[in-house]
Amino acid sequence: MPTDSVYFKTILLALAQGLSEFLPISSSGHIVILQKWLNFSQNQFFYNVVFHFGTLLAVLFFFRVTIFNLAGDFLNEVKTSKLNNVFRDNNVNLVGKIALATLPAGLAGYFLKEKISFLFEGGSFFVLGSCFVAMGFYLFLTKKSLLDKVNMKEITYKIALLIGLAQVFALLPGISRSGITIVTGLLFGLKKEAAFTFSFFIGIPLFLAAFLLEIIELALTTDWLAFLSDEFFVIVLALGFSLVSGYWALKILLRLTLTNQLHWFSYYLILLGMVVLGSSL
Repeated sequence: MPTDSVYFKTILLALAQGLSEFLPISSSGHIVILQKWLNFSQNQFFYNVVFHFGTLLAVLFFFRVTIFNLAGDFLNEVKTSKLNNVFRDNNVNLVGKIALATLPAGLAGYFLKEKISFLFEGGSFFVLGSCFVAMGFYLFLTKKSLLDKVNMKEITYKIALLIGLAQVFALLPGISRSGITIVTGLLFGLKKEAAFTFSFFIGIPLFLAAFLLEIIELALTTDWLAFLSDEFFVIVLALGFSLVSGYWALKILLRLTLTNQLHWFSYYLILLGMVVLGSSL
C-alpha cells in the first residue's frame, strides 16, 4: 500500500514533468535530478510512462481544434486535388514539413537509443550540467530585439529541416525540446506563433512513438496489471497532475513566446547547470 510519502513524491514528480516538459527547461534533466533527490524507489519506468501519457494528452487537448481542422483539410485536399498539384496545397505542404522535421530526431532516437539511455541512466551529472548551461545560452539569444523585426517568414522545407535537426539535440538530458525548436524557428525568422505551433506539431509524432515503445516495453518486462491494481490511486494522481500542469505550461509558454520573454529561463538554466556541474566534481 502506498504511503503518504509516495503520494507526495508522485505529485511533485508529476508537476515537474508537466511543467518542464513544455517550458524550455528540459523535463528529462529535471526528472533525473528529482528522482535522485527524492529517492523515488517506486517503479520509475512505469511512472515515467504515466507522466509521459499525461503530457501527451495535454498537448493533444491544447491543440485539439488545430489538429482536427488540419487533419480534415489535409484529407479533403488529398481527395480533391490532382496528383501533380497536391503538394501546392498549404495543408499538404504543412504535413510534409512536419514529417521532414520529425525524421532526424526519429532516426537518431532509433539508432542511438543505447547511447542515449546511458546518458540518462548511467551518465554523469557533468553531461547534464553542461547541457543545462548550453540550453541557457541558446535561450538567451531570444533577448535580441532583432527578433521583433525579422519574425515575418513562413515555414519553408529548408527551415523545417533545420528545426528538425535542432530537435535531435533534445535527445540529450538537459536540452529542452520545446526550447531548442522554438528558438531555432525564431532565429530563422519565423512568426512567433508559427514557431511555437510548429515546435509542438513536430513533437507530437515523437511523443506518440516514444509512448507506444514504452507501452510495448512495459508490457514485456513488467507485471503492469498487478502494479496498476496495487497503486491505482497513485497512478491516477500522476496522470492527472502531469496532464493539468502540462496544459497550463503550454499556455504560459505561448504567452512568453509571443511577448519575447523566453530569455528569462536562460538565467535559471545557467545557474542550475553550474550547480549540477559543481556537484559532479
